[in-house]
Amino acid sequence: MMDEFVHLPAFLVAAATVIVVPGPATLLVAARAGASRRVAVLATAGIVAGDVLAITLAGAGLSRMAAEAPGLIHALRLLGAAWVAYLGVGMLQASRAAQGMAPAATTLSRHAFLQALAMTLANPKPMLFFAAFFPLFMAPGTGPTLLAFWRLGSLFEALNLAWFTAVITLAGLFARRQRRGARGLQRLGGVALLGCAALVLLA
Repeated sequence: MMDEFVHLPAFLVAAATVIVVPGPATLLVAARAGASRRVAVLATAGIVAGDVLAITLAGAGLSRMAAEAPGLIHALRLLGAAWVAYLGVGMLQASRAAQGMAPAATTLSRHAFLQALAMTLANPKPMLFFAAFFPLFMAPGTGPTLLAFWRLGSLFEALNLAWFTAVITLAGLFARRQRRGARGLQRLGGVALLGCAALVLLA
């Protein structure tokens, strides 16, 4: 079944490298883990769901259509930057309101999945990345197909889940051992997300 792919070890190494580079997704999950493991898990589920949809769209060829519409890409980039900035401001506000205590997990969990899903879908870069990255590891003569994208996507997301599991565990330990750890993670995550939004606009 995997004979349609080449250099799978290289794919796993490259995918892992891409995943562990700090970005909005990692920062969001780490900050949410400071409040609640359940909230962080829901945020992770939203990110993975967004990735799966982006992989599906890339495999279906919609990334080529998007690449031919620079105005659409620019609009989506602005939307993504605005959403990431909104999440960052929300984290800063939560860190100030917490007064040294973790934010209410019940309140955060209501929107954690949808916020993370929207953050992923508002950024066109994942879809364009998957469209360019996955075909590099498909055997000659094997045209990029939706099924092939899903198979490589399953490996990519397995690594993604392993990474987020480590992030949730480490961030949770930090928040529990430090009295103000949860608030500190929220503040750090908020500032970092604002920085990510600025970088997206400048890209």
